[in-house]
Amino acid sequence: MKKFLVGLLCCLLFIQGVDINAQEIEMTQVTLEEVDISMMIPITCYLLGQNIAENDPYLEKVGGDREKIKDYYKDAGIILNAIAQDDSYEIVVTMNENSNIDYVYSMQSLSEEQISEFAETIQTAYASYGYKVNGYRLYDTEEASYVLFHFTQLYDEKTVECYQYYTIRESRIYNITLRSYLGEITTDMEEMIRKVIDSISFGGMNQGTIYQDKESGVDFHLAEGWNKIVNTREEQYVQAQYMHTNELGESIQFFCMDLWGNMNTLHQLTTTREELTITENTLRYDKKKYQSYISGFFMDYQDVTMEKIGNYWYITSEKPLQVESDSIDGVYLQKSAVTVRNGILYAYQYGYYEEGNLHEADYLELIQSVTYQEPQILLEDGQYYKNIAGLLYKMTLIALLILTASAGIVYLYYKEWKEEK
Repeated sequence: MKKFLVGLLCCLLFIQGVDINAQEIEMTQVTLEEVDISMMIPITCYLLGQNIAENDPYLEKVGGDREKIKDYYKDAGIILNAIAQDDSYEIVVTMNENSNIDYVYSMQSLSEEQISEFAETIQTAYASYGYKVNGYRLYDTEEASYVLFHFTQLYDEKTVECYQYYTIRESRIYNITLRSYLGEITTDMEEMIRKVIDSISFGGMNQGTIYQDKESGVDFHLAEGWNKIVNTREEQYVQAQYMHTNELGESIQFFCMDLWGNMNTLHQLTTTREELTITENTLRYDKKKYQSYISGFFMDYQDVTMEKIGNYWYITSEKPLQVESDSIDGVYLQKSAVTVRNGILYAYQYGYYEEGNLHEADYLELIQSVTYQEPQILLEDGQYYKNIAGLLYKMTLIALLILTASAGIVYLYYKEWKEEK
């Protein structure tokens, strides 16, 4: 984890920027087409981007060198600089792409523990640059998860107080930094920057994968950053496989197997589909009857427990399965959650190398998102039994007719024999 955090630090932007300020909360929408982002910005701000007009009003005000500012913005990754008319604050929006960030595709895919470790590492870097760090906290919107850093720095021998909202989406680092030149961030400024963050919309982003399969009756959602793959090897009962784009070997697989359908006729006559369903009331001896089907997903079936994830009960284990083979570099670990509903086994498996479970949260969110509908196979079963019932009814009628006819023939023979006597 620490290796990729170090890689992230090289992408941090410490803007020493232009003067700034704002008093009014009235906002206007600004769209940054080059990165497909829109946000609300105080209507009174001067706006500078990477495409600065020759007659830009702010440059006319301060007499700035347009070409130098454009080059600086491009090098620093500044895509928007919103400057208050009274120069009391500025809002600096940066976006940076770096191959090191591939280790984290999206901030939302990290656990709170991983985000905290990440934030503490950045705080240490801030301190090394001479910033006075006043802590951080997590901040979530419908669009993204942010780490909000609070720090102060000296600029032209004056104290500049900063709020920086930091997030990662599709391997891009976004910083939205409020810099107050009044020596403090006022209540109005704090309310204003929160409105800016809440309004941010990331357009054109990968919203993840929706999996739907009528045959198995399963729907689930998988977060962005996972590509569906086609395995060249024949893997029985694997319905879908995904690999994470960070290329560190993280995988997710979905399995489905009709246990009841694979039973012999005797077992089907003595066990109904409904009886093969894992619920909250599944007892220890009930779990044992699934062992021959499920044990292959776990390191030690004796350690498995019942756990409710989302709306359904699963058999899980804290101890991951260890996989070693010639095609695997090192030890590969796999965590699984398995359930059985109406005689059908559903299994979700997350694979990773040691200390490489960076997106385990995506796997857990996938299981939480699962919904089970009536699978096509049960509808086919219903038609099958309807046909069998009809056939049995017809055979019974035929048998009764044959029996009646036979009884009549026997009676006639008996009557004829009696009369001859």
